[in-house]
Amino acid sequence: MFRFFCDKKKVVAAAPKCNHGSITVAGYKHGSQNWINQDSSFLVESIPSNKHDGGHILAGVMDGHGENGHLISGYCKSRLITLLADSSSVSPSDRHSVEAVFETLQTEIENEMLPAGSTSGTTMTIIRIVNGCVQAFNVGDSPAYLARRKEVNGDLELIQLTFDFKPEDESENRRVNSAGGQIYAKPVVNGESNEIEVGPMRVWYESDTTDETKMIGLAMTRSIGDVLAHKVRKSSISASSSFATCSNRDV
Repeated sequence: MFRFFCDKKKVVAAAPKCNHGSITVAGYKHGSQNWINQDSSFLVESIPSNKHDGGHILAGVMDGHGENGHLISGYCKSRLITLLADSSSVSPSDRHSVEAVFETLQTEIENEMLPAGSTSGTTMTIIRIVNGCVQAFNVGDSPAYLARRKEVNGDLELIQLTFDFKPEDESENRRVNSAGGQIYAKPVVNGESNEIEVGPMRVWYESDTTDETKMIGLAMTRSIGDVLAHKVRKSSISASSSFATCSNRDV
């Protein structure tokens, strides 16, 4: 997903007072007491060259999943800084340049990160602030929000800049099924009550090519990594992002 909001006066005026920070916590996985924090994040900021230059901020978060999710998210973090540091490498009017970066990362993982990337992957959300425009790109289901003060009462309102690629989404569900993928909710046993419950909708694929009974379910319909899932007709768990634009007047 790609969206951008342009309001140069407000962004440039606020730039000298901007504060940046991040915090992550390890997720919980039943039966794994020492689950590793698989999140990665980065922020690169350039100094404005003159009073008309709003500077350049590039930030990203990756939420890894699977046994080696921390390796995949860490790899994407280090490579993204290289691939996106040059502002000319991603054009706000060219969706193909953004998708090319995602495809490059996927190809590199397939060539250099096996077997770690076979059944592990990461989401990816990138924010760029360039010349008064806020741009958001994402793969997976890690949303980005823009917080803005309401002029009427000063309350904060949140505007989601990205689209969550989830199995529950009708268009994503159709896309995966038409590509030969499988989406369904699987019964699971509640560890506390021992009752059988219906789990969340997931994209299911074989985690062992020699044993059809070994299946893994992804809670998202697009990701970076998850090489075995990508090989289910390649496009079923596509790493490509969708594309949309939105001006400040439309919000």
